[in-house]
Amino acid sequence: MRDTMAAELIVAEKATTSSVRKAGSNAQNEFRRVTRRAGLGQGVEKAWRKNDYPKGRGARSLGAASVVYSKASRIVNAFSANRIVRPRRQQALLIATAQGEKLGLATEAKRRAPIPQKIFDSETAEANYGPLFVVRGQPGELPMLFGTVDGLKTPLAFIVASVRLQRVYDLDRVANKWNSRLPGYIVSAFNRAERPRVTGPRVFLD
Repeated sequence: MRDTMAAELIVAEKATTSSVRKAGSNAQNEFRRVTRRAGLGQGVEKAWRKNDYPKGRGARSLGAASVVYSKASRIVNAFSANRIVRPRRQQALLIATAQGEKLGLATEAKRRAPIPQKIFDSETAEANYGPLFVVRGQPGELPMLFGTVDGLKTPLAFIVASVRLQRVYDLDRVANKWNSRLPGYIVSAFNRAERPRVTGPRVFLD
Protein backbone atom coordinates (compact mmCIF):
# COMPACT_ATOMS: atom_id res chain seq x y z
CA MET A 1 0.00 0.00 0.00
CA ARG A 2 2.82 2.39 0.87
CA ASP A 3 4.49 1.78 -2.50
CA THR A 4 1.23 2.29 -4.35
CA MET A 5 0.51 5.56 -2.54
CA ALA A 6 4.06 6.80 -3.18
CA ALA A 7 3.68 6.04 -6.88
CA GLU A 8 0.32 7.83 -7.00
CA LEU A 9 1.85 10.85 -5.29
CA ILE A 10 4.50 11.07 -8.01
CA VAL A 11 1.80 10.87 -10.68
CA ALA A 12 -0.21 13.60 -8.95
CA GLU A 13 2.83 15.86 -8.71
CA LYS A 14 3.63 15.43 -12.39
CA ALA A 15 0.00 15.97 -13.42
CA THR A 16 -0.30 19.12 -11.32
CA THR A 17 2.99 20.62 -12.52
CA SER A 18 2.37 19.96 -16.22
CA SER A 19 -1.21 21.24 -16.00
CA VAL A 20 -0.22 24.46 -14.23
CA ARG A 21 2.43 25.13 -16.87
CA LYS A 22 -0.08 24.42 -19.64
CA ALA A 23 -2.61 26.88 -18.18
CA GLY A 24 0.15 29.48 -17.77
CA SER A 25 1.28 29.06 -21.38
CA ASN A 26 -2.29 29.43 -22.61
CA ALA A 27 -2.72 32.65 -20.62
CA GLN A 28 0.57 34.01 -21.97
CA ASN A 29 -0.41 33.19 -25.55
CA GLU A 30 -3.82 34.84 -25.12
CA PHE A 31 -2.25 38.05 -23.85
CA ARG A 32 0.12 38.02 -26.82
CA ARG A 33 -2.79 37.55 -29.24
CA VAL A 34 -4.66 40.46 -27.67
CA THR A 35 -1.55 42.62 -27.95
CA ARG A 36 -1.08 41.68 -31.60
CA ARG A 37 -4.71 42.41 -32.50
CA ALA A 38 -4.52 45.78 -30.75
CA GLY A 39 -1.52 46.74 -32.88
CA LEU A 40 0.69 47.67 -29.93
CA GLY A 41 3.81 46.32 -31.63
CA GLN A 42 5.98 43.21 -31.47
CA GLY A 43 8.00 44.61 -28.60
CA VAL A 44 4.95 44.78 -26.34
CA GLU A 45 3.71 41.42 -27.63
CA LYS A 46 6.97 39.63 -26.86
CA ALA A 47 7.21 41.35 -23.47
CA TRP A 48 4.73 38.84 -22.04
CA ARG A 49 6.76 36.32 -20.04
CA LYS A 50 6.11 33.27 -17.89
CA ASN A 51 8.00 31.85 -14.92
CA ASP A 52 7.32 28.30 -13.78
CA TYR A 53 7.78 27.02 -10.23
CA PRO A 54 9.39 24.76 -9.20
CA LYS A 55 12.09 25.57 -11.73
CA GLY A 56 14.05 23.06 -13.72
CA ARG A 57 13.29 20.32 -16.16
CA GLY A 58 11.67 17.37 -14.47
CA ALA A 59 10.80 19.34 -11.34
CA ARG A 60 7.39 18.54 -9.91
CA SER A 61 5.23 19.63 -6.99
CA LEU A 62 1.63 19.64 -5.81
CA GLY A 63 2.19 23.33 -5.12
CA ALA A 64 3.37 24.20 -8.64
CA ALA A 65 2.71 27.70 -9.97
CA SER A 66 3.11 29.70 -13.17
CA VAL A 67 3.44 33.46 -13.07
CA VAL A 68 2.50 35.33 -16.26
CA TYR A 69 3.63 38.95 -16.41
CA SER A 70 4.68 41.67 -18.83
CA LYS A 71 8.02 43.44 -18.90
CA ALA A 72 6.09 46.36 -20.41
CA SER A 73 3.91 46.70 -17.31
CA ARG A 74 3.40 50.46 -17.69
CA ILE A 75 1.94 49.96 -21.15
CA VAL A 76 -0.27 47.09 -20.03
CA ASN A 77 -1.55 49.11 -17.07
CA ALA A 78 -2.28 52.09 -19.33
CA PHE A 79 -4.32 49.97 -21.74
CA SER A 80 -6.25 48.13 -19.03
CA ALA A 81 -7.76 51.13 -17.24
CA ASN A 82 -9.16 53.48 -19.96
CA ARG A 83 -6.60 56.12 -19.09
CA ILE A 84 -6.53 59.60 -20.59
CA VAL A 85 -3.23 60.92 -21.93
CA ARG A 86 -2.70 64.67 -21.69
CA PRO A 87 0.35 66.78 -22.54
CA ARG A 88 2.49 67.88 -19.62
CA ARG A 89 4.35 70.86 -21.04
CA GLN A 90 2.35 71.76 -24.16
CA GLN A 91 -1.24 72.76 -24.77
CA ALA A 92 -1.99 69.85 -27.10
CA LEU A 93 -0.76 66.50 -28.29
CA LEU A 94 0.68 66.33 -31.78
CA ILE A 95 0.21 62.89 -33.34
CA ALA A 96 2.07 62.36 -36.58
CA THR A 97 0.19 61.20 -39.67
CA ALA A 98 1.46 58.33 -41.79
CA GLN A 99 2.94 60.86 -44.19
CA GLY A 100 4.60 62.65 -41.32
CA GLU A 101 6.20 59.43 -40.10
CA LYS A 102 7.46 58.64 -43.61
CA LEU A 103 9.21 61.99 -43.63
CA GLY A 104 10.95 61.14 -40.37
CA LEU A 105 8.99 63.66 -38.33
CA ALA A 106 8.26 61.28 -35.47
CA THR A 107 10.60 60.22 -32.72
CA GLU A 108 10.25 57.34 -30.31
CA ALA A 109 8.53 58.16 -27.05
CA LYS A 110 10.62 58.21 -23.90
CA ARG A 111 10.99 54.93 -22.06
CA ARG A 112 8.99 56.20 -19.11
CA ALA A 113 6.03 57.18 -21.28
CA PRO A 114 2.94 55.06 -20.50
CA ILE A 115 1.96 54.65 -24.16
CA PRO A 116 3.75 52.81 -26.99
CA GLN A 117 2.78 55.28 -29.73
CA LYS A 118 5.19 57.74 -31.28
CA ILE A 119 5.25 61.41 -30.36
CA PHE A 120 5.63 64.26 -32.81
CA ASP A 121 8.80 66.35 -32.49
CA SER A 122 7.74 69.75 -33.82
CA GLU A 123 11.10 71.43 -33.13
CA THR A 124 12.97 68.90 -35.25
CA ALA A 125 10.32 69.20 -37.96
CA GLU A 126 10.67 72.98 -38.17
CA ALA A 127 14.46 72.73 -38.19
CA ASN A 128 14.35 70.33 -41.14
CA TYR A 129 11.34 71.57 -43.12
CA GLY A 130 10.78 75.17 -42.16
CA PRO A 131 7.76 76.78 -40.43
CA LEU A 132 4.70 74.68 -39.71
CA PHE A 133 1.15 75.98 -39.75
CA VAL A 134 -2.20 74.84 -38.39
CA VAL A 135 -5.30 74.39 -40.54
CA ARG A 136 -8.69 74.10 -38.86
CA GLY A 137 -11.43 72.20 -40.64
CA GLN A 138 -15.19 72.10 -40.15
CA PRO A 139 -16.63 72.14 -36.62
CA GLY A 140 -15.98 68.82 -34.96
CA GLU A 141 -12.92 68.07 -37.08
CA LEU A 142 -9.48 67.90 -35.53
CA PRO A 143 -7.06 70.69 -36.39
CA MET A 144 -4.12 69.51 -38.46
CA LEU A 145 -0.53 70.62 -38.61
CA PHE A 146 0.76 71.20 -42.14
CA GLY A 147 4.16 71.76 -43.61
CA THR A 148 5.43 72.66 -47.06
CA VAL A 149 7.23 69.64 -48.52
CA ASP A 150 8.54 69.83 -52.09
CA GLY A 151 6.38 72.91 -52.63
CA LEU A 152 3.19 71.13 -51.58
CA LYS A 153 1.15 71.54 -48.42
CA THR A 154 1.41 68.23 -46.58
CA PRO A 155 -0.55 67.17 -43.44
CA LEU A 156 1.99 66.17 -40.86
CA ALA A 157 0.08 65.70 -37.59
CA PHE A 158 -3.27 65.84 -35.83
CA ILE A 159 -3.69 68.23 -32.92
CA VAL A 160 -5.68 66.89 -29.97
CA ALA A 161 -6.12 68.07 -26.39
CA SER A 162 -6.07 64.55 -24.98
CA VAL A 163 -6.30 60.91 -25.99
CA ARG A 164 -8.34 58.27 -24.18
CA LEU A 165 -6.60 54.93 -24.48
CA GLN A 166 -8.81 52.07 -25.54
CA ARG A 167 -9.10 49.32 -22.97
CA VAL A 168 -7.33 46.34 -24.48
CA TYR A 169 -6.53 44.13 -21.52
CA ASP A 170 -8.91 42.55 -19.04
CA LEU A 171 -6.32 40.97 -16.78
CA ASP A 172 -8.80 39.39 -14.36
CA ARG A 173 -10.88 37.80 -17.11
CA VAL A 174 -7.90 36.01 -18.65
CA ALA A 175 -6.56 34.90 -15.26
CA ASN A 176 -9.95 33.59 -14.12
CA LYS A 177 -10.51 31.83 -17.45
CA TRP A 178 -7.40 29.69 -17.23
CA ASN A 179 -7.60 29.21 -13.48
CA SER A 180 -11.07 27.77 -13.91
CA ARG A 181 -9.80 25.27 -16.49
CA LEU A 182 -6.86 24.16 -14.37
CA PRO A 183 -8.72 21.50 -12.28
CA GLY A 184 -9.91 19.79 -15.48
CA TYR A 185 -6.37 19.78 -16.85
CA ILE A 186 -5.07 18.17 -13.65
CA VAL A 187 -7.75 15.47 -13.55
CA SER A 188 -7.23 14.64 -17.23
CA ALA A 189 -3.43 14.45 -16.87
CA PHE A 190 -3.76 12.32 -13.72
CA ASN A 191 -6.10 9.85 -15.39
CA ARG A 192 -3.96 9.55 -18.53
CA ALA A 193 -0.70 9.03 -16.69
CA GLU A 194 1.02 5.66 -16.82
CA ARG A 195 1.48 3.99 -13.45
CA PRO A 196 4.68 2.15 -12.61
CA ARG A 197 4.30 -1.48 -11.69
CA VAL A 198 4.49 -2.09 -7.99
CA THR A 199 6.03 -5.46 -7.17
CA GLY A 200 5.85 -7.14 -3.81
CA PRO A 201 4.55 -10.18 -1.97
CA ARG A 202 0.97 -11.14 -2.64
CA VAL A 203 -1.32 -11.34 0.34
CA PHE A 204 -4.53 -13.36 0.20
CA LEU A 205 -7.27 -12.57 2.66
CA ASP A 206 -10.03 -14.98 3.48
